[in-house]
Amino acid sequence: MNAEEIAQEKIAHCKAHKLPYLNLSRLGLSSIPQELSELPCLQALSLSHNNLSNIEALSVLPNLHKLAFSYNQIENIDTLKNHPKLKFLFMKNNQISTLSALRNLKKLKKIEASNNQIEELPSFSSLIQLVFLNVENNKIKEVQSLEKIQTLKWLSVKDNDLSQESLLSLQKKLPYLFMFRY
Repeated sequence: MNAEEIAQEKIAHCKAHKLPYLNLSRLGLSSIPQELSELPCLQALSLSHNNLSNIEALSVLPNLHKLAFSYNQIENIDTLKNHPKLKFLFMKNNQISTLSALRNLKKLKKIEASNNQIEELPSFSSLIQLVFLNVENNKIKEVQSLEKIQTLKWLSVKDNDLSQESLLSLQKKLPYLFMFRY
C-alpha cells in the first residue's frame, strides 16, 4: 500500500467512527489529501514528518485546536489565521519566515516553531493565553515584541542573533517565566 492509500484508509476510518483526531504523520505525503474536507469536525491533526510544502488545504478544517506539521517544507502559514480555535501548534523544522498569521489567534497556548527561517516576531499582545513559545534556532534579531505576553511561562529563544542586553531586559519584563532558554 502506498502513502496515498494509507492516508485514504486512515481518513475513511476517522470519518466512519467520527473521530476527532487523525494522524497522517510519516507517510511521505507531498500534498494534503482533499478528503480531509469531509472531516469538518476534526479537532486534532498531525501531518509531521512528510514532504509537504503547502498547507492551504487545511482552510476547510475550522475546528482544529491541535495541529502538527513539523519536519516538512512549509514556508507559508497564512491559512492558519482562519483557525481561531487553535490552541496547540507544532511546526518546527520547516521553512517558515514569519509568524504574523498567528497574531490574532487568541486561544493559542503553545507554539513550537524552532528550526525555521523566522526573522522577526510580530506583536503577540492579543495572545492572552500563550504560555509556551519555542522559536530557537531561527534568524530573530530582537525580542521586544514578546514583552507584552505576560502569560508566558516557558520561552526558548536560544541560537538566534540576540544581544545579551535584550535578553536580560526581556527576562525582567516577563515575571511569570519559570523556564527561559537563551
